[in-house]
Amino acid sequence: MEERQPQERGSTLAEVFISLAITGIILAAVYALFISQNKSYIAQQDVIQLLQDSQNATNVLAKDLRMAGYGVPVATYPGNPCLGNPDNSCRITAASATSLTTNGNFRRVSPTLREFAASGQATLQVQSITGFAVGDTIWITNGTNSEPKTISGITGGGSPSLTVNANLSNSYNAGSTVHQSRTITYTYANGTLSRTMGGVQQTLVQNVTAFSFTYTYSGAVSLTNIRQIMASLTVQTAKALPDTGKKRTVTFQTIVAPQNLAF
Repeated sequence: MEERQPQERGSTLAEVFISLAITGIILAAVYALFISQNKSYIAQQDVIQLLQDSQNATNVLAKDLRMAGYGVPVATYPGNPCLGNPDNSCRITAASATSLTTNGNFRRVSPTLREFAASGQATLQVQSITGFAVGDTIWITNGTNSEPKTISGITGGGSPSLTVNANLSNSYNAGSTVHQSRTITYTYANGTLSRTMGGVQQTLVQNVTAFSFTYTYSGAVSLTNIRQIMASLTVQTAKALPDTGKKRTVTFQTIVAPQNLAF
């Protein structure tokens, strides 16, 4: 007697369509969830990056302000070239609500003379030439006299020396200090905070909605009387956050009392 095999029943076309529809709904839901999560992740990354850039910009600004005027003399003696500058200042030469220009030995490059430098000579025998470059502005000072020069040549080896663009007006004993001096300008314009040093402009942070410098003076309003500087920075994300539908706005503030401006 033949044994009958059970018949296999196939899926109908309607069942196939229903299965595909259910699968499509599930995949669409998963994809929508993925897109939503991905947008949220990207938005959060944008916020984190903006906060990091803003904090870094504030830190760099505060560090520069603390060093403002270091190694640059005040205009207190006849013949000091600072006497012809705005408010007789070589330390802060311009200050407004959106821009600040200051000079100083920001990199702490300040070797001493290892030999006497006579008035009329243009070569300085220094302890080290590390950090200097041709074209740098330097201040030679002995506590009584100071004068700025521009480096036109550098000699290394066992007898390091700096050649300057003009002969010295004063004599300086061994041990006198040679300060490197650089100019830094901070500028806020068109939603960007920039820092310019040595003629090279660097973008510190973008998406800035507001920025301002506020100054505290030791007397009359003048560049030489600035004793405290507050910088306020407000930034905003470029896109709205998915969860709120609004852009994220954060404000940073830093207050610095540059110690080199007080004497």
